[in-house]
Amino acid sequence: MGTIIVIHPQGTIQHIRQEERPTLRQLQGWVGGYIEPVYKYLPEGMEAWVDEDGVFKGLPPNTVGTLAVDWPHMLLGNVVVVQGFPPEEEDEVDFDGGDD
Repeated sequence: MGTIIVIHPQGTIQHIRQEERPTLRQLQGWVGGYIEPVYKYLPEGMEAWVDEDGVFKGLPPNTVGTLAVDWPHMLLGNVVVVQGFPPEEEDEVDFDGGDD
């Protein structure tokens, strides 16, 4: 079971526990639009997402979310942190086209 933490710009924090890794639709719902990853500085096994159009939408700054994910620039709108789920498996692709 994993945890999703939604950090709102007003400083309120919502904790969600669920069995399955969040879907794209869930992540988009929590951030309010198209998602953009912002977890370059997080430990392995943690992810963070924001609305990629936050600047154009004029979303408010999220100081708590920015500090929580140790991001070097101010994040805007909701920050969604995902942790405790197994890593996604990458599809295996046969690039040489040969039969093994």
